[in-house]
Amino acid sequence: MSPFRRQQLASRLAHRPPASARVVALLFGVLMSVGAAPAAERLIDQVPYDVVVLDRANDFAELSVYPLAIEPRRMPEPRPSEPLSLRLTDRPSEEFEVSWGAVEEIKFFENLVLEEAQRLASEGEFDGAFEHLDWLAQRYPRLAGLGPTIQKFLRLEAVATFKEGDHRRALAILASLYAQDPQAPGLTAAVDAISLRMLNSYLGQRDYGGARGVLSTLDACFTGLPLPKSDSWRKRFEAGVDRELGAARAAIGQKDFHRAREAIARARQLKPDSAEAQALADEVYRLNPTVVVGVFRPAPHEPKLRCDHPAALRVGPLVAPTITRLEAYPPSGSVYASVFGEVLSDDSGGRLFIDFDPAFVQTHGSQLSPYALARRLLRLADPDSEQAITAFSRIATEVRMEDPTRVSIGLRKPHVKPAATLATAPATGDGLAKPPFVRQDRSESIAAFSARSGEVTIEERRFEDEREAFSAFLGGGLHVLSELAPWRLERLTDRAGVVVGTYRLPTLHALVVSPDARADVLTSEFRRALCYGISRERFVTNLSGGRVSLEGYQAASGPFAAGASLTDPLRYAYSERISPRSFTPQLAAILASVARTKAEKAAGGSSPAMKEPIVLAHDTGPVALRACELIRAQMTAAGVEIELREANVESLLSGAVPYDLRYAELSVEEPLTAVADLLGPEGLGVDCGAAMRMALDRLDNADAWTEVNLAMQEIHEIAHDQLPYVPLWQTVDHYAYREELGGVDPECVRLYENSAGWRLNTSRGAR
Repeated sequence: MSPFRRQQLASRLAHRPPASARVVALLFGVLMSVGAAPAAERLIDQVPYDVVVLDRANDFAELSVYPLAIEPRRMPEPRPSEPLSLRLTDRPSEEFEVSWGAVEEIKFFENLVLEEAQRLASEGEFDGAFEHLDWLAQRYPRLAGLGPTIQKFLRLEAVATFKEGDHRRALAILASLYAQDPQAPGLTAAVDAISLRMLNSYLGQRDYGGARGVLSTLDACFTGLPLPKSDSWRKRFEAGVDRELGAARAAIGQKDFHRAREAIARARQLKPDSAEAQALADEVYRLNPTVVVGVFRPAPHEPKLRCDHPAALRVGPLVAPTITRLEAYPPSGSVYASVFGEVLSDDSGGRLFIDFDPAFVQTHGSQLSPYALARRLLRLADPDSEQAITAFSRIATEVRMEDPTRVSIGLRKPHVKPAATLATAPATGDGLAKPPFVRQDRSESIAAFSARSGEVTIEERRFEDEREAFSAFLGGGLHVLSELAPWRLERLTDRAGVVVGTYRLPTLHALVVSPDARADVLTSEFRRALCYGISRERFVTNLSGGRVSLEGYQAASGPFAAGASLTDPLRYAYSERISPRSFTPQLAAILASVARTKAEKAAGGSSPAMKEPIVLAHDTGPVALRACELIRAQMTAAGVEIELREANVESLLSGAVPYDLRYAELSVEEPLTAVADLLGPEGLGVDCGAAMRMALDRLDNADAWTEVNLAMQEIHEIAHDQLPYVPLWQTVDHYAYREELGGVDPECVRLYENSAGWRLNTSRGAR
């Protein structure tokens, strides 16, 4: 009779009749298990257990037991004389005793996890291996074999990542290996080879900031590791700094200040703390005051101020000022000013006045005539005029001069925001003001805007790669980055010498259907399919890379943004009662199929066009591509094939680039005055029919904020049901500027609204 059977008979199973060792093993057959959960579940997600392996006399049976109370957690030597107490995972309420002589081996749970990590790593499942190793490192940091396993895992993952071409990640993995074992075999050669590959790649793209970042990584993460190939590049960098500074001096001598700034920027990327580069930058600014701004969307030559044209809205204050402008958005609501002077309303709300600023008139002299403004306003108020502004023509009844410096506008009825109706009306030409800046194109990617006052020039440098723009800003080559990608915010938090600014107006991201889209895309079923097939919450969460919480970011359900916060006065156009449609890909697939069937039936059969992918166009903004890639992936999963097409907004709006859907970013200053142009019969999206027209009429007749709010809530509900365009998500966008640039507002409606007052404080130096 085996020792195990003897101990078993002495246990709580002693009432059972005597049996052979084989019978005893069979008795426990229902209890034997290698895992306590389905195979698909990760080992570290299971309830911890140990495995007791019995001896040959018991057929090496394996018993899955709750973790044994053995300290330290290893097979005791010598074996204790007292029996081993255990509880089987399948019979937790019963306690058994096993003679230590019957125990061949104990597989402790942490060792099982270690073996699983080794298996996953050897099979190339590095994410899973890391999760198991991380679990061990947090709970059993002194586990025998953990250190060597982690080192082997890091070596395997670094090799695999390098073969995949992700050199940056491979170097980061080697940095972790170096921290574990500075003497790891082959580490020096691997780090030198990868860093050399990265340096050659960055320098081949003239990305000096990226190359410098590689050397900084080597300094920070591989201190003391001899890297002869990488060290040779440090000497080249020093020579590069001297070469670029020499080119800058030569350009200054030739008064080619743009070329000088470019050379200084490259030198700063190679050596940010170069005092000589800073001195040359100060000299260039003194001789040619220029602020360099990084942009992603090219500035249009004749900007048409549309809420879905970000580039036009950006440069509008420079070359296309309007009669009124949104100056501030305090809790009390929007405040408007005029390029000509002060904007006032009388107590009755029946008249709007524009009082000319004497200083402004004196500055412009004979170029400016208040009478010319009155004539312009009359044309804007005439519905039959080509210059008519819809919102203004609906409320204006007369325009007259009350005195040589005051233009008076009679209103058809009291209006809550009459000044907002002129926020898109041009203030230049025909005897009015001249644009404050004059544009000069220097190349396809560089446009300069020189102030008529001669005090400052703004040079916009267009980037196609968001990473390159961010690197140029960090390296000192840009004073301002006009659009800061959300996933970059964390990098600039509390960074010395840099200020992150916030655009006061939230942006609504939406999908707009082309009037020339193929038949199934034009159906309401397809627009609903888009709503159900796109996970809005997932995108909002992932915009920052999951690292930071983005205030004001949320999924959208209506045709306007919800405001930056719950107390934002802009929220009057948003209904709290309506939630975005939930992510339901199965329903999206059904609706898309219904849309296609409906279109084919109307056409009398399928057409070749219906077999082609749906074209989703987007512009060159940093968020648009990431968003459209997500949309393509999710709609493909719902059975809708999407083809992405990138173009600038000018081409998309002019019809030069055909598409079925367009990714649009809407920045609406005043929903009250924009609603007709967006949702009316000739609006941005699909016509919503009689219900929307009736709601717009009720809004048009509202003369108090209570009535306006009720009408806007109704419009939200109709738009949610009819989907003139598909709302996706709202963002609160940011920009960044260097601290030495004075006069920039850290919270603004439009970037250039106060650009005439920008000044570079050269005494602060580069940061």
